[in-house]
Amino acid sequence: MLSNLFVKKKNRISLVISDDWVRFAEVKSTSPLYIQRHGEKRLPEGTISNGKILEPATLRSFMEQCVEEWGIARQHVQFLVPNTQMIVRRVLIPADVQDDEVESHLFMELGTSIHLPFEHPLYDAVVAGMKDGKKEVILIAAEEKTVLDYQDLLELSSLKPVAADISPLALYRYLHLLQLTDGNDHEMVLFFHEGSIAVSVFHRHQPVFFRNISLSGDSDVMDPIQSDEILKEVEKVISFYRYTLHDDGTMITKLFVGGEHILSESYHGMLADRLEVPSRYIASEAKSAHTGEPVPARFLLPVGLGLKEVR
Repeated sequence: MLSNLFVKKKNRISLVISDDWVRFAEVKSTSPLYIQRHGEKRLPEGTISNGKILEPATLRSFMEQCVEEWGIARQHVQFLVPNTQMIVRRVLIPADVQDDEVESHLFMELGTSIHLPFEHPLYDAVVAGMKDGKKEVILIAAEEKTVLDYQDLLELSSLKPVAADISPLALYRYLHLLQLTDGNDHEMVLFFHEGSIAVSVFHRHQPVFFRNISLSGDSDVMDPIQSDEILKEVEKVISFYRYTLHDDGTMITKLFVGGEHILSESYHGMLADRLEVPSRYIASEAKSAHTGEPVPARFLLPVGLGLKEVR
């Protein structure tokens, strides 16, 4: 089960492998937020697509180079499940199911009353409360093969994978550290990647919605057509959240925007001007433990992932 990968240990390297980049960070302390070391390397084009490993031999050789260059061989690592290979879903189950029986109940219902886009999922579940006389559960699921493929890759690259996580939790953990979150709000987090947007919504400090949105193009300069596409996609999610996930017109009350894309801050400015939702750009507050220099915002995912185990 996915929860078997969500164990807590210290002294870990936090690794994020996307379609385009491999980035890592090691968090030294949280107050102040100091990063012991961090690094990045661009992947050969076509090695990974939509989170699926297309060229395993190329990727393994590439990862071995990264491990050697960064000096992280035999280190414990935690990694993120690709956004395209995971879901966050709210499900309702009978109220009489005990909290310690929720996962076994879900196991029995998967494929019957609960349908997932993966034939063999790994999953974790958190009880969120009661709704309409039933127990509400936040279900986080990922495709088993994808998770195991990345686990095998890391092991073959002389690393010791000990935990997996998802990007919405990594980002929210960072925002929570900065005391920017409020459990009473319905908080939307947008994170811009090259060619996609990861959209998540949190309420009561729990993820209640996630969607990965692919964009039709990608540019390093502000493009009115691209901006309109982004605005329309975000408005669709806000409308879906208000009228489909909720039947009482529940509104998004706070918006966070960030990303590894070079135009992330510009996109935030555009959305702040055109959406009637209080918004904030997710800037990097992390600094190098050695130089005191700011760690770029494109490392926020591995930094947020690293907060999983720092106390």
